[in-house]
Amino acid sequence: MSTFYQPGRYRCEVTQQAMTKNSNSGNPQFVLKVLVLEQYTGPDQSEPCNQQYERTIYRSITDKSMEFFQKELDALGFTGGSLRQLDPNYDGFTDFKGAQVDCLCKHEADYKDASVQREKWSIAWATGASSAIEGDELAPSDYRALDALFGKAAKAAPKAATKPVAAASSAVNDDDVPF
Repeated sequence: MSTFYQPGRYRCEVTQQAMTKNSNSGNPQFVLKVLVLEQYTGPDQSEPCNQQYERTIYRSITDKSMEFFQKELDALGFTGGSLRQLDPNYDGFTDFKGAQVDCLCKHEADYKDASVQREKWSIAWATGASSAIEGDELAPSDYRALDALFGKAAKAAPKAATKPVAAASSAVNDDDVPF
């Protein structure tokens, strides 16, 4: 498949889902079909897509991919306790049909013919500013060590020439007063 959509973030609607085996590796995979609705043009800004086509997202499920797959499931709102609940053939499955989700489109070389570019779609699980920053807090001793490094670097840096401040006019009118 060649490319139609530009790389970027899109709002999509889920039309189908399945759990299958990857035809190349035999690994289990989650397959999601989405209808592309609109493209994000900036933070919290989007434009409807003139042509709305269906795209397929494949997520092979392995030890290495499970952390990312969990984040994608969180983005979909999945709260089930078993991946069996993703399979429409399972009684009581979690049906994502009709759900709207942010997806990412990127272009990459086709695995069969590297000279051909294709779209690769995925579920967007990071939302930028609203995602929490994770990590251990710095201790006071960490800040002391950082300040020592900063002070050392600041002393070694060449000083920029400063311009003299222009003398202020002594005439004051009512428009100059800030209150």
